[in-house]
Amino acid sequence: MANIEHLSLIASDYIAARFAKPKAYASKKFIALMLLAGASLVATTITAIIACYTLMVNATALSETSAILIVCGVSATVAALSGWGAYLAFKSEERKAYMQTRALCDGAAKELLHLFDSDVTKPVQDNPFVSVAVAAIAGAFIGQKLH
Repeated sequence: MANIEHLSLIASDYIAARFAKPKAYASKKFIALMLLAGASLVATTITAIIACYTLMVNATALSETSAILIVCGVSATVAALSGWGAYLAFKSEERKAYMQTRALCDGAAKELLHLFDSDVTKPVQDNPFVSVAVAAIAGAFIGQKLH
């Protein structure tokens, strides 16, 4: 019975990994971080264009250009960090969905094994000789088919 329980746990793990659907796209944290990442990317693009234009027009105005490039670097850093935070939020939601699905599958497998165990053990305990005879006939039949 322990081997069957292990097999059911492996099956529930496979089912949970295959069918767990994270709800991260509806998470407020994920949406806010993605909006911040998008806005930061737009700000980075705009400041990079302004920096390039300032360098082209005034080659000697390095203080203005360096200030613009600092703003560009800060907005790029904010974009990267918020994108990384959104990724972590998504992975967290994905893990939570996996654990919920696995718990559901484990519970269903254990209940099924309990029902099967209670239905099979009663007739075997009541009629042990008939059970052994049926098992022997089934083993002989399977042995003939496999041989």
